[in-house]
Amino acid sequence: MNDFRSSFLKSRLAKLPPLPDLAQDDQGTSQPPPPPPPNRISGDRLRGRKGLYSPLKAEGCFEQALEVKVQDRHQPIPGLEPGDHEDEDEELVFRAYYTPPRSRSKPTLPKTGGEIPTLSSSMDGGTSQSASIVIPSDALELNLSSGDLGEVDDDDGEDTDEETHDAGTLFVLHHGAGYSGLSYALVAKEITRLTEGQVGVLAMDCRGHGKTYSSDNKTSDLSLSTLTRDLISLLITMFPSNNSMPKLVLVGHSMGGAVVASACHVITHSGLAKVAGIAVLDVVEGTAIQALPAMKAIVQSQPQGFESVEEAIRWHIDSKTINNLESARISVPPLLVPNPNFDKARRDEGEEGGEEAWKEEMEELRDYDDEQSPTTNSVEGASVQAAKLDSEAKPLIWRTDLLSSEPFWQGWFKDLSSRFLSARTARLLVLAGADRLDRELMIGQMQGKYQMVVIPDVGHCLQEDAPERTAKILVDFWRRNDSISIGGIKKVGEF
Repeated sequence: MNDFRSSFLKSRLAKLPPLPDLAQDDQGTSQPPPPPPPNRISGDRLRGRKGLYSPLKAEGCFEQALEVKVQDRHQPIPGLEPGDHEDEDEELVFRAYYTPPRSRSKPTLPKTGGEIPTLSSSMDGGTSQSASIVIPSDALELNLSSGDLGEVDDDDGEDTDEETHDAGTLFVLHHGAGYSGLSYALVAKEITRLTEGQVGVLAMDCRGHGKTYSSDNKTSDLSLSTLTRDLISLLITMFPSNNSMPKLVLVGHSMGGAVVASACHVITHSGLAKVAGIAVLDVVEGTAIQALPAMKAIVQSQPQGFESVEEAIRWHIDSKTINNLESARISVPPLLVPNPNFDKARRDEGEEGGEEAWKEEMEELRDYDDEQSPTTNSVEGASVQAAKLDSEAKPLIWRTDLLSSEPFWQGWFKDLSSRFLSARTARLLVLAGADRLDRELMIGQMQGKYQMVVIPDVGHCLQEDAPERTAKILVDFWRRNDSISIGGIKKVGEF
């Protein structure tokens, strides 16, 4: 038996490849060891490779990058109460990323560098809203040709009734607090691919975010009513007539979910447009309000500034704020602006000891924080001062000061569930993981008032972490409800 086993093992070993001969021969040479497999490269070496965290252009994600100038925003809008405004003469210029429905007629937009005449939209007794659309000078960040930036229709004007009255369907994408419209870049690209351009996509930078700016640089009013009015004003400006206004699918992430839920009621009640559906991404009223007490500490724990855009992108990945490197390389750059208080000379070679003294001063303030009670005002003052020093020490800072928006946090999410469930259209709730539903949403789910989808293994920015899955969910939602057009039959969520 032992002889049989020995012969069997020898026959098996004979078929194996010979071991490399590492012994030196007469010339002193040796056979080199086999190269390591490609998947053995360490994470540190990958992080050190040049260009891994460099910014990416949103090439192929949108067809047009627009600056939409909106004036007379304070006119009455049916269904929306007027709010308090810091400056009645405020003029906002919104950055909008836009892909029109290719199968439908497009709104006539200018060639690169041009400007179209003032647009007017009659609302509530003939009150008009003046606005203009221009192509921003930095639109080349999308690598778009001049033909892509606002094609002029060369038709003779004899449109059919279907072309005149059907402007197609448009996904309107609203980002969350602290983000920008480019957080939807990869989702927009995938929506266009899945629908073969049958639907359009519009993502905007809301006030105080991204590349949207105002004439007086005052964008501190981030109340829900103001953000709702901004979104509706943008739509009226871009689509000033009933014939040009497409059917809308409103999509909002986090804070943006509250905005589109509010805007949906205004749009449907005023008859401004048809709303084919509303989708809220990863926000639940009960969970959001319960998390608000800890939100300030979370914001304060974030870096106040960065040495470079690459460092900011890497921080978003390492902190798992965004779990998709490609998306982070597109969406993070608009979140930063040059630091007006940055003093490189003082930080590096200042009279107070340069960078080392700067770090020691910050460390003393942080040590003071640790010695105090978390409830005392002195701690908050020391933390603010430390954050101020930290921000002054970096050449790039956040575009949006989230702490300044704290007075509006409660208003964003209060009554969100009731607004969502009462929207007179199809409803979709997409969550990252098994989030806890509040009582109102739980009852609504049991009654079949909305569709809920849970995407596992993603973070809060689910549209960035899983753009393909998010886009497919949104497109399937649109197709399922858009195809139901028989009179008397309600769509999902319209019960």
